[in-house]
Amino acid sequence: MNKKLFISLFWVLPFLLQAGGGAAADTGSDGEAATGGGSVDLSVAYAFPKADASAQVVLEWQKRVSERTNGRVSFTNYWSQSLVPLKDAPDATAKGIADIAMVTSSYTSGRFPALAPLDIPFALPEDPARRAEVQAKVNEIIDDMFTERANQKVIFGLVHPPSFVTCKDGFLPTADSWKGKVVRTPGGYYARTFGHLGAELSFIPLQDIYLSLQMNTVDCALLVYTAMEGMKVYEVSPYSTRIDHSNLHSVMTMNLDRWNELSPSDQEIMLEAGREVESMALETRPRVIEESMQRIVDGGGKFCIPDRAHIQAIKDAARAELDQLSYKLGSSGARLKDAVLEGWTDEVYVASPGADTALSDPCE
Repeated sequence: MNKKLFISLFWVLPFLLQAGGGAAADTGSDGEAATGGGSVDLSVAYAFPKADASAQVVLEWQKRVSERTNGRVSFTNYWSQSLVPLKDAPDATAKGIADIAMVTSSYTSGRFPALAPLDIPFALPEDPARRAEVQAKVNEIIDDMFTERANQKVIFGLVHPPSFVTCKDGFLPTADSWKGKVVRTPGGYYARTFGHLGAELSFIPLQDIYLSLQMNTVDCALLVYTAMEGMKVYEVSPYSTRIDHSNLHSVMTMNLDRWNELSPSDQEIMLEAGREVESMALETRPRVIEESMQRIVDGGGKFCIPDRAHIQAIKDAARAELDQLSYKLGSSGARLKDAVLEGWTDEVYVASPGADTALSDPCE
């Protein structure tokens, strides 16, 4: 797969986690499976349909692994939560129901409270260099925790696009603009952050956002660029305020017993391929954001960037939520919090994609 094609396919829709569906399993590798003296075919539980761009990242990783193991390792994919629900992915992987699964912080922080820092807005920085550094540390900490407590190994991290807010009737130019607005949110710590600004938060599954905005159930919705584009939310809610921030983190994990059945060389092949696709996703992230934004604008959507004071108010509210987590994080959660804080800066980072185009007009 060439880099240009990979860029067009890799992007992630992190909030599409609510969307289920009966997608059938299929094989993600052409090679016959064999490892050591036998063969291994690994089942993969994934949250999205095969057609989703995010699934292409996983397929690219599988392709590289299969090629480099000369077909010793193959994969059978179960898309759209058809093998296990996303919320059950950690336990299902630990028990071997799935050999490999996508595990997402916002769906498992109840089961693993230590993951809570990753659900705070701005936990992962938007600055590309700091993002790569912090995400690498986060992956390592989750790996240590899951290896010790959850019988699974972290193979690589997924790269999510940032979240922003879209509204039906106008932009949110200042922090005071949130007051009285009914805003769709994924829930949890994420919701409480925006509650500090006076918003009324409503949990609505992603697949219901379009209708909820159309029927005036909510005034605004927090979501990511690719979700906005894919569901054509801009048709009913064209005004998007660019408060770009992270919203969760996901990793691909593997049952530890199955992992230990692999030879050391095949283990390293899997990890190396994972580092490669994660690095490529991080590298191309700004370009993909801008391309997605441009398609939204072409469809009638509008973007603006608020002043720094607005973003700072959100960041201050997020930091207040992060500070309150200390009492229940435990040692692993404390390490995650430290990793987040190491990447945290008081400087407000305004996303670079589209910085010199109409995609970044000031909010009025």
